[in-house]
Amino acid sequence: MGAIAACVLVAGTALTACSPTDEAGDTGDDDARSATESTIEASDESEVETDSDAAGETDVETKPDDSAETPTEPSEATAGNAEALAAAVTIARHANALVPTATHRDMTSEDLAAEEAASASLDETLSGAQAALTAAVGDRAGRITTLVDRMVGNAKRIGQGRPELLNAITESATNIRRLGVASTARLFPAAISAVDDQFFDLATALGSNAPPSDEDLLRYRLTADLAADLGFGHTLLTVVSQLTNPVYVARSQEAFDSAAERIRRSVDYLAAHGSADLAPELIPLARQQLAAGTGQNNLFDLLRLRLELVVAESDLIEENAVLLDQLLFEVEALTADIQGMPAPAPPMAEASSPAEPGITDDAILFGQSAAFSGPSQALGDGMRLGIEAAFHEANQDGGVHGRRLELMTLNDAYEADFAFANTLRLIEDEQVFALIGAVGTPTSRAASPIAHAAGVPFIAPFTGAELLRDPELTNVLNLRSSYLQETEEMVKRLTEDLDATRVAVLYQNDSYGVNGLEGVRQALERRGLAPVASWYYRRNTTAVKSAVISIAAADPEAVIIIGAYAPAAEAVRLLRNQIDPIFMAVSFVGSNALAAELGDAGTGFYVTQVVNLPDDTTVPVVASYAAALRDFDPNAEPGFVSLEGYLAGRLAIEGLKACGPDLSRECFLDAVYGSGTIDIDGLELTFAPGDNQGSDNVFLTVIGEDGSYRQVDRLERTP
Repeated sequence: MGAIAACVLVAGTALTACSPTDEAGDTGDDDARSATESTIEASDESEVETDSDAAGETDVETKPDDSAETPTEPSEATAGNAEALAAAVTIARHANALVPTATHRDMTSEDLAAEEAASASLDETLSGAQAALTAAVGDRAGRITTLVDRMVGNAKRIGQGRPELLNAITESATNIRRLGVASTARLFPAAISAVDDQFFDLATALGSNAPPSDEDLLRYRLTADLAADLGFGHTLLTVVSQLTNPVYVARSQEAFDSAAERIRRSVDYLAAHGSADLAPELIPLARQQLAAGTGQNNLFDLLRLRLELVVAESDLIEENAVLLDQLLFEVEALTADIQGMPAPAPPMAEASSPAEPGITDDAILFGQSAAFSGPSQALGDGMRLGIEAAFHEANQDGGVHGRRLELMTLNDAYEADFAFANTLRLIEDEQVFALIGAVGTPTSRAASPIAHAAGVPFIAPFTGAELLRDPELTNVLNLRSSYLQETEEMVKRLTEDLDATRVAVLYQNDSYGVNGLEGVRQALERRGLAPVASWYYRRNTTAVKSAVISIAAADPEAVIIIGAYAPAAEAVRLLRNQIDPIFMAVSFVGSNALAAELGDAGTGFYVTQVVNLPDDTTVPVVASYAAALRDFDPNAEPGFVSLEGYLAGRLAIEGLKACGPDLSRECFLDAVYGSGTIDIDGLELTFAPGDNQGSDNVFLTVIGEDGSYRQVDRLERTP
């Protein structure tokens, strides 16, 4: 916002009633404030002058003495005008104080107390001036008093939020300093010494007649991994403290959580199996870093809170700066009117907001960031295929309210960093109307905050993560059931159908895998059980051998896999050489790609699904999908993922139809949330305020000997 240059005219004298305000909403320096106040104070003498007094200061023609009239007391109207002018100048003179500076770390509790006292005094002054102005000019004061009331209300909210914001700023800085000192002075030396000690033990064993045991090898590997992960974690926690945009927090937290899960597993193992010469400080210091990044009041939560409070405060300061500009114009207009002077030119109107992004007279542009390369490519390809089939179907019928539907896709390779960058590009550069069909939890975790901050609909992400089911995410429209629902169905079937109690979990080391692992843990805990083993592999790899060793050693009756199709298939092949458990996976695994990867080894593999069998055309919505797919691409094979993509496209279409021709993002979301139940050829999706998940369906399927899936009601050891 440019400098405010409005002036109040009193008795022909121009008064600068405000100081320049910069774009961030901070008021100008103290000299500007003093100059402003001095200018107004210099004019105070004329605040209460009557019209007669003012006229006496100019050269006017007077009547002869013999015809001069006897002076009279000022009229009631003249006195009222003087009171109105005095009140108006008082309001203009004190209005700047309602545009405070932003909270900063140098503020103290004494500063806040002094500000609160000054605010109370200011409220009293402004209330008195408003009352006097209203008494003098009546309804003509209405616009001014309304603006003052809004500014006072905003200023109070700023003051009330300062203690919490100042505390968040202080705690974040203190924790960062504490962590930095501990890591630099103690943690790094302990970690490097531990790696050195373990390597020496390993080398000594290799040079002796007694070769190192599997435990020795694993201990060395985990110690080396721990040192690397601790270094990464420390760097990330330090860097994250410098972030100023809240949308970056989730991306950083996703990166730290992946490292934290590895740190936690390494620490637990080394605490139980560490050698005698393991540095005694290493384990407690590593746990200290874990607590700093994942514990209660962790750095990410504090940072998110701080930045959210900063944004809220900044918005209020900026709003008051705009209101101040309007207030000064209204004061100037009123004083000019009272004095019979020409009305001031109104302030320049703000440029009209541009047309809603992604919408033209004949098209609506959607954006998709998904995996179109790497081990999860089949998931991105499937979602895109289904969405395009749905859009093609609508476009063949003339589009939606005369607009054809278009889809722009960008490849994120199932990596959060690329998803973050793609989402910024789609929203800011490509100006898409909405995002649709994101693939994966870590990618959605990075992208969703950007969409939420921009008010962009985030439609049908291919993930069941709990983080997207937060009721406050009113821009998110989840189509499918959650991973907690899928894992609950798995554990229910295992315990009720097979009386199984020994369940292991192989999971991907990111927010997707950890969410699924937690779902299994919760479901088992409700039945008085716990996983007999759990181990991870790294995303976008098939490096599952370490996990296979740990899981096979526990000899489980069932192995639940929270991962993608390629590493899942590799793990099954390796595990079948050692044990013969029931294998199960959640829907994200990519069912058709999994069956293809497993080949003959896939028989008897169970997968929970969130959509119907894609070839069961007795289900009306599946029949619609099959017809749309044939029309769009006659060579395309039906699949679970593309069916979900088709339903995502149909959900978007239903929202567009309900909104009507006068389309906006807000209207689209309101239409979906306000529709109650959306019927897509018999598939009912229910959205409501506080509930952003449309379906609760979970189906149990199994791979048959022919490599195809069939739906079943219960588990069998030999399907």
